[in-house]
Amino acid sequence: MSIPRAAAVVVDAGKVLIIKRYLRQNHADACVMCKAGDATGQDCEGHHYAVIPGGHIEPGETPDEAALRELAAAHSKNNSDELVWTALPDLDALGIYPSDVQPNLSQLIAGE
Repeated sequence: MSIPRAAAVVVDAGKVLIIKRYLRQNHADACVMCKAGDATGQDCEGHHYAVIPGGHIEPGETPDEAALRELAAAHSKNNSDELVWTALPDLDALGIYPSDVQPNLSQLIAGE
């Protein structure tokens, strides 16, 4: 069963709004980034990466409401988020995830 997701792609003046994220889980098997990187072992060492604001749509929530909720992400000792306007050339250095998002962002900015 697929889980509905919503994303907010915000583009202005040749830049895109992204979330710089730090994520650390107690175990690697509970961490989406450990799984994406085929990490082995028990410990999640923590990950710095960037994403487009978005996430799962909660029951009774519209896609618009979900996207806005994701823009106001909560911080904890194992999770921090920072909204940042960034130019396309900087996405590689920030570690945009998933990496196949970058070409689509390029097209959006070019058509702005």
